[in-house]
Amino acid sequence: MQILLISCTQTIAVLYRHVLEDSYCLFCSISKQRFTCLMSRKTAEVTL
Repeated sequence: MQILLISCTQTIAVLYRHVLEDSYCLFCSISKQRFTCLMSRKTAEVTL
């Protein structure tokens, strides 16, 4: 299983702002149908 690790852009943050709760996203990882956002205080996970 390969995980694509990319820097989070504001576009991605806006798309998932209902989950990110306006927190700053440091890095995102997308694996299969799962979107995981690593933030300074917590981790948000969304199923695409």
